[in-house]
Amino acid sequence: YSYEKPIAISLYSEALRDTVQLEITLPTELKEQTNTAYPIIYLLDRQLSSNYQYNLSTIEYLSTLQWMPNAIVVGITFSRKNRNSWTNPNATGGKADDLILFLEKELNAELKKKYPVSDFNLLIGHSRTAIFSSYALSKRPDFFNGAIANSVSNFDFGDKYQQNQFEDFLSKIGSNAHKYYYYFSVGEKSYGDL
Repeated sequence: YSYEKPIAISLYSEALRDTVQLEITLPTELKEQTNTAYPIIYLLDRQLSSNYQYNLSTIEYLSTLQWMPNAIVVGITFSRKNRNSWTNPNATGGKADDLILFLEKELNAELKKKYPVSDFNLLIGHSRTAIFSSYALSKRPDFFNGAIANSVSNFDFGDKYQQNQFEDFLSKIGSNAHKYYYYFSVGEKSYGDL
């Protein structure tokens, strides 16, 4: 009840040189609120429908109970073709840094034109996109405020560049006045990624 029906859009990215399929879910109260700026939740892996719907339902549940603020939720679809390339750093042959640029410069600017958004940006990813979420937080800590990395597997199937970047970020976080939020989960020991 806290959110409107999602709006599907396509947005061409100069940074990625590709079209990104998005789904924007707005708080119902946005129609009446004129002085409220909403945080943005970038919910990755829209193509994984059961996981995506579970996350949307959780966000709605927590918002309805007022355990978290209402937010503008932006679902981002990854195809089989681009999921690996868009989540691996440019330095290792991927386009993760281009995806970060798209989120920060292109998509965020579009959202600011249409909606009252705050400067709070949260990433939610699963598996490959959980590694990306962690990497993006560590690369652009001035833009992203937090990440939820579900089944991040301690970067086991990412690359050392991403892991080193994130560990360097963690080593400096104590000296930074900025407040960050990071939640991660991993699998069971039987799957080898505990």
